[in-house]
Amino acid sequence: MIKSRPGGGDGTHRAETLDAVPQDHPDRFKHLNHLALALHLSHAHSGRVDDMEAAAEALREAVARTPREHAGRTEVLNLLTITLEALFHADDRTDVLEEFVSVARESVPALPPDEPERAQRLDQLCTTLQTLYERTGDPERLEEAVRYGREAVDATPRDHPRRAGRLTNLGGALAQLHGETGGAGSQHADGTGLLRAAVACEREAVALTPVGEPKRPQYLNNLSTALQRLFARTAHMADLEEAVEAGRESVALAGPDDPNRAMYLTGLGGAVRALYLHVSRMELLEEAVRAEREATALIPRKHPRRAMYLNNLASTLQILWMRTEQPDVLDEAIEAQREAVQITQGSHPARAGRLIGLVSLLRMHYDRTERMEVLREAVALAREALALIPRDHPNAARHLNSLATVLLIAFKNAVSSVSVQDVARFENPIEGAISQLFSSCPSSTRKSWTKPSKPRATRCGSPPATTRSAGSS
Repeated sequence: MIKSRPGGGDGTHRAETLDAVPQDHPDRFKHLNHLALALHLSHAHSGRVDDMEAAAEALREAVARTPREHAGRTEVLNLLTITLEALFHADDRTDVLEEFVSVARESVPALPPDEPERAQRLDQLCTTLQTLYERTGDPERLEEAVRYGREAVDATPRDHPRRAGRLTNLGGALAQLHGETGGAGSQHADGTGLLRAAVACEREAVALTPVGEPKRPQYLNNLSTALQRLFARTAHMADLEEAVEAGRESVALAGPDDPNRAMYLTGLGGAVRALYLHVSRMELLEEAVRAEREATALIPRKHPRRAMYLNNLASTLQILWMRTEQPDVLDEAIEAQREAVQITQGSHPARAGRLIGLVSLLRMHYDRTERMEVLREAVALAREALALIPRDHPNAARHLNSLATVLLIAFKNAVSSVSVQDVARFENPIEGAISQLFSSCPSSTRKSWTKPSKPRATRCGSPPATTRSAGSS
């Protein structure tokens, strides 16, 4: 039964009317549909989320009561997808996104191939499935997103005003899928088929959008991101230089009040940082730091992606610290990375990488100050990260190597309760590290400790710190 609510206006009247319709009435599904429309009008007037909840409830019953072959079922499904989309924007719930995908999947086959709404629904599925991947880490979502995105682009004429947007949505899905699979199954020998397809989509989107169009900065930013990913695989400097120029134009075209300015700034920061790492020009590193600082300053404390901006800022500051060794730069990097870890939930797929970033920064701090409490914190975080890293992850060996370095230092300095067993777990990723440890430390230290020893003026040698890659989510 659909419950009425105080002050519901026309929606309440419809609910009362619906209650008078018997459950087995042949036209009940029509009344349910009319109720949902009334609730939509009520929501447009009042902005109440419970109007959308009630509309979704009414439409679920309408769908359940409408046979699959019924001519009116497609209309009900379409209204339910619109309702679920509005409900998600109002309430930001993953279960609503899951339901949207399920309903949209069912609605697509009923739409004729030349129906404009079909391409729009396919594009919605492409973008929604990417969002679900970001929230769940399920790679099958990306494969499905690419499939629907390709169908949406193929169904959109070249002179259609929405083709550029559908191209950039497909480009994003292709690039994310490459990141998940590492290019497995690519037709290109270097495994860059998905990335090259993504860059082609983004270039066409930019070409279709002249200067002065509001969407051009967004498409330039997406092109820059795709080119950076391609450069990471090919090392072709032309790709990276094009990425920097696209990023700079994106930021230049976005006004100070553009809601996406922070995203464009961090995209530019990543491109310029990558270029610095190859040409070592200090002005590039300074440009990257400025971009990341401004981007982070624009992001509110409770923004769902603030952790990503903080992580990118910390990565850039770490590189600046390695160039200048200014203590305040390292302190700023640690502060940013620590906040990124704190606001990244334990189940979030990016938490392990952000923990590793903080471990790396704390290790640098310990190398400079030899403060035992810093090393203890690094060990605790390294253990948590170790439990979160999938052993089949493409970067697992590199991450484990970074964590092993911290545990080895702690083992030799008797910090926390690091044991031989802790360190031995990393024998494969860092071949020879265990034997090196035992050859350089007295046999009496080959055990667990529960209390730290005093800092020593001379420590066992440790390998240089591993630079983190900038993360994003």
